[in-house]
Amino acid sequence: MIYFTSPDDKDDNFNIPNASKTAFKNYKSGLSSVDFDNMTDDSKLKNLDIIDDGESIGTLTFPVIVLFKNAAGKKGAIKLKSINADRLLVDIKVQK
Repeated sequence: MIYFTSPDDKDDNFNIPNASKTAFKNYKSGLSSVDFDNMTDDSKLKNLDIIDDGESIGTLTFPVIVLFKNAAGKKGAIKLKSINADRLLVDIKVQK
């Protein structure tokens, strides 16, 4: 099971001082890999409703898109391209 979780998530036993909330939409982001690759501004991100879904990534057929919104309200997308042992290869785009 693979998923992104907030650094302040108490259930995952993280102990990161001053960690802030980040919401992740791991399952069925609604943003395609083509949409991600073609983004040159935040127009595709700003209207997306990103609520933490508490789910794992549904498929590992790469690439996979995961959406997030940080504590400052900035939205972003993570394009998960591959997994090799304990490492992830990703591209990330975040609103300015």
